[in-house]
Amino acid sequence: MTRKIALFMIGVLFLNITLNGFPQVINVRYAARYDAEVDAAANTDKTTWFMLGMLAPAACVAGYAIGTMIDPEPPPGYFGYSLTPVDANDAQCNSAVIGFAVGCLTLPLAIGFSFKHPPPERLLGKSPEYIQAYTDTYKSQTLLLRSRSAAGGLALGTITGCLLLYADSQD
Repeated sequence: MTRKIALFMIGVLFLNITLNGFPQVINVRYAARYDAEVDAAANTDKTTWFMLGMLAPAACVAGYAIGTMIDPEPPPGYFGYSLTPVDANDAQCNSAVIGFAVGCLTLPLAIGFSFKHPPPERLLGKSPEYIQAYTDTYKSQTLLLRSRSAAGGLALGTITGCLLLYADSQD
């Protein structure tokens, strides 16, 4: 019985060694893309981009507040005061639109012009094909992650602003 177990162990060891002796084919592009996706996810600060996405609704609210400071009077014929855009005067509406436009223009400029190049230490000693695939994937993945985080912030800020305006109009 012990002899059979020993022969089995030797056979497993022998087959394992011979199968590991064959060269393994690794596609350089797939390896580079995987490495770039992992590094882009690790190097992207999603919280910062989420907060930057909330800039457009916040700029809209800030513009509305500035318009209220410029002309705090409600439109003629209105005897109450509400923060809904229907009841807003021209200064409030114009300031809110300007604030929203500034916030919406800031977001794509920040995403497009911010630094998104891969760290050079990850590319030392690699083949040109690996470097090209890694760089392309890193840039596209970083742009994708930033855009998704900013879109989430924009959506949450817009929904929150709409809910606040709706709650204020119900008073």
